[in-house]
Amino acid sequence: MSEYYNAFISYGRADSKSFATKLYEKLTENGLKIWFDQNDIPLGVDFQNQIDDGIIKADNFLFIIAPHSINSPYCLKEI
Repeated sequence: MSEYYNAFISYGRADSKSFATKLYEKLTENGLKIWFDQNDIPLGVDFQNQIDDGIIKADNFLFIIAPHSINSPYCLKEI
């Protein structure tokens, strides 16, 4: 069975990791299923495939706008 998510969180780790983690915690406390890289990318797998799959399976895309994220090639690829 495929797993689906209410939202995917995209952020730049350099300046938004703490905020993204708090956002994830609040959303999951309220019963939402959130794709979050720190929890949803197993070790030893192709991380880009996992990210692409998470985006496809999410109903919403939450992009945390911060200096690092808007200049990150990884974040820009997610958009």
